[in-house]
Amino acid sequence: MRTTILAALSTVALASAADAQFVRCWGAGKANTGGDPQFGQSAVPTDLGYYPVIGMDAGYAHTVTVDEEGTVRCWGQDFDGQCQVPSNLGTVIAVAAGTLHTAALRADGTVRCWGRNDSGQCNVPSGLAYVSAISASGFATNALTSVGTVVSWGNCGNWANGLYGVVAISSGYWHSLALKSNGRVVSGCDTSSGGNVPVGLDGVVAIASGDFHAIALRADGTVRAWGDNGYGECTVPADLGPTVAIAAGRHHSVALLANGTVRAWGDDRYGQCMIPAGLGTVSAIAAGGFHTVALSSVPSPRCPADFNNDYFVDGTDLGTLLSSWGPCITGAPICRADLDGNGIVNGDDLGSLLGSWGRCLD
Repeated sequence: MRTTILAALSTVALASAADAQFVRCWGAGKANTGGDPQFGQSAVPTDLGYYPVIGMDAGYAHTVTVDEEGTVRCWGQDFDGQCQVPSNLGTVIAVAAGTLHTAALRADGTVRCWGRNDSGQCNVPSGLAYVSAISASGFATNALTSVGTVVSWGNCGNWANGLYGVVAISSGYWHSLALKSNGRVVSGCDTSSGGNVPVGLDGVVAIASGDFHAIALRADGTVRAWGDNGYGECTVPADLGPTVAIAAGRHHSVALLANGTVRAWGDDRYGQCMIPAGLGTVSAIAAGGFHTVALSSVPSPRCPADFNNDYFVDGTDLGTLLSSWGPCITGAPICRADLDGNGIVNGDDLGSLLGSWGRCLD
């Protein structure tokens, strides 16, 4: 799912806030409990962000980013190797997350895929080059070439044969969408649900595919949605306001407004539509199976006493604090357990830890 640049289970859209550098996630997966769908997909790595993130996407239960140095990071569900980033990947400029696989567009215009390959979704066609955008669905991968044609592999076959003038692509669980230069949307592979494009839809500038629904952003800043609506994912809020980017998850939809704020609607069972307070100015959005991702000007608040970053303050963190008891070593990195920053880990820090015991809240 994603928006214009990529497409799969989510929709990634880059806007214009140059100061946004922090990846924020909410919804399912704040911790990896091992139970579906809690696989740590919303637990942003603490060492992420040394270089600014320029692209991101979200799959069913994993998240993938690429930074300005072309380095790819991935976290969350990894049962099928979808987060096993190849060591010889090279410089990457865009990423796409399918349900259980991941794709990367390299600086030389070629594509690499890894993860589940039961339908050939990771079998990149030999000789594929001059790719400008990618999208990944449940069982297929799509590539948009620099001449406006689309190449697809996996279970969708050659749905885009004969298409030309394409400027953006997006993929749901079964369906794929192509946005043409004339503002019209074409669907393929599966033409039901999200692939059932409304008759007469025009003036489209961006597209996003959820698993079973799709949304479109029109030139006037309005949003249209179609497909399954069991959770209200296609019921666009009447007061949405001018929109600059869109994203679609499994059963929820997300919009980035012109003022840099985010709105979401649809399935909220895991809090994927509950926009965190203090999110800051957002420049990009993505939506996964049951989580939402944003590139924000404000870093995610973490519990200071959550030393192992599992979004819980518990006995493990208590052990870390007790093992650090006493003065911080001169010249060493700041003691994480020195919660009040006075250079010593003591009873005051213990009291702060015990006072924040339990689950961290974003």
